[in-house]
Amino acid sequence: DQAIAVRKSMAATLGGVPSLPLMEDFVFVCTARRYALRRGLWLRVVEGEPARCSPRRWLQLQVWRTTVLNWSICFAYMCGVGPRTLARWYYGKR
Repeated sequence: DQAIAVRKSMAATLGGVPSLPLMEDFVFVCTARRYALRRGLWLRVVEGEPARCSPRRWLQLQVWRTTVLNWSICFAYMCGVGPRTLARWYYGKR
């Protein structure tokens, strides 16, 4: 449903994408935003070739359920719930 494209050198500057079971993209983007803000820079959207992704989860759960789940996971993460717990919630594993 989304793609993040950065130069390899910038990804290295930001510390790379963290190895987490869930929320790695969220953490990476937050790190990039902080980096940019501290330097008076702006992140920008670059349009080009569309990213291909599977709509499977959106089709299985429906758009509104998937949206609520994603927002809930982000909110829980910001409240301090760990990525492993969030991955169990998201993927339904116990």
